[in-house]
Amino acid sequence: MNSTLFHADIRRLFPDVVDEDRLSAAEKAAFLTMAHHLDLPDAEDGGSQAVTSGTPNYAIVTDSGDDVDRITSVVWVGSNNIPLTDLNIREYQFLYRGDADTDEPDSYCYYNGELWLYPIPDESGTVYFTCQNVVVNINDFPDSYYPLMLALTKKNLMKEDSGGWYWTYREAKDLMKSFKMKMHPKKRGMEMGTYRALRIRDLNNQI
Repeated sequence: MNSTLFHADIRRLFPDVVDEDRLSAAEKAAFLTMAHHLDLPDAEDGGSQAVTSGTPNYAIVTDSGDDVDRITSVVWVGSNNIPLTDLNIREYQFLYRGDADTDEPDSYCYYNGELWLYPIPDESGTVYFTCQNVVVNINDFPDSYYPLMLALTKKNLMKEDSGGWYWTYREAKDLMKSFKMKMHPKKRGMEMGTYRALRIRDLNNQI
């Protein structure tokens, strides 16, 4: 779906919203929300990184050179070919600090722009990864994402205390779940301080 055509549809559906900046902001917020939680074809990327024995962490660079939003898969190729398991930073630190032995990696953590391997590699090799890049602007998106984009845009244009906001929110949430894929960010392992708890609530409201 071309973003220009989508904007024209939104303009027809919401003729009472005369502020073009408000419409554009609602559309962009909807697109970025969708891109944050679901994998988009236009944001797919990947690359490879040479690994040195004894070194656990690497600043990875994608084939396109764009910024990475999240890693979607990693494969270790050394003596064996091993798909790696995704860990969050707390799980990684728990394992690494408790047992820093070297071996063939079986897990990874992407944190602070670096890929961390566990166990620490005991041989040189290569990791191949796929990822979702950081999405900044609305371009094209698959037609199948249109209902979700529409629901999120409608929600963004409504006030939370309005009568239809809750049902629009539920519609967007159900559509997000209908994709039946891994959604991000992961909710496990997050700190539960006041700020973090509010942030988790806001993030969970999107899924």
